[in-house]
Amino acid sequence: MVRNIRLLHYVLLSAVLLLVASPPRISEAASGHPGARFVGQVTDVQMTKDGKALTLTLQTKARALVVRVGPQAKLLPRSAEAEVEGLVSNDFAIVFARRVARTWVAYRVEYDVQPIAVVPPTIMVTGVVIRVNPNGRSFTMMLDSGDLRFVTMNKQTKFQLDGQLVDGSGLVTKDEAVQVAMRRTNHGWLALDVNVKSSPLRE
Repeated sequence: MVRNIRLLHYVLLSAVLLLVASPPRISEAASGHPGARFVGQVTDVQMTKDGKALTLTLQTKARALVVRVGPQAKLLPRSAEAEVEGLVSNDFAIVFARRVARTWVAYRVEYDVQPIAVVPPTIMVTGVVIRVNPNGRSFTMMLDSGDLRFVTMNKQTKFQLDGQLVDGSGLVTKDEAVQVAMRRTNHGWLALDVNVKSSPLRE
């Protein structure tokens, strides 16, 4: 009886020590970090024995960033030349990564032999114009969400009236219901397309 109890204690103690010595691994997807995007030039690539990328060093505008390439990471060439050469030093890349245990782990790498132009995404919003700048180059609108947004316009901005292209001169006025395709720039939100609705967008 005593021998069985000692054996049971030994088994339980061994199990506890095993758990302490080998804590469960946290998956990259479950790390809790929403992820980030880095753009720059690859200055170094460390490969495994079977030729797979293990880590890469990316020189961004701010710093040199060492990124571990996840085992399930997608490496996507942007051109035929990049596809032939594979990911190598001096390539230009956009790296999508998550923070895992103080290390950036890439889950997607887009690369090319030429610099990659990064175009901010275009979003579509609707709302009402509450103020137009006297110079006619910008306006403030209240979005359907209730947020205020200052929007600028330039020579490339297109204007529509109920979906039909028109001359934009004087089209945007206070209290007009509008649907705006816009993109964030270094100077704020830029309107790419302004669609003025002759009838309210909201009931």
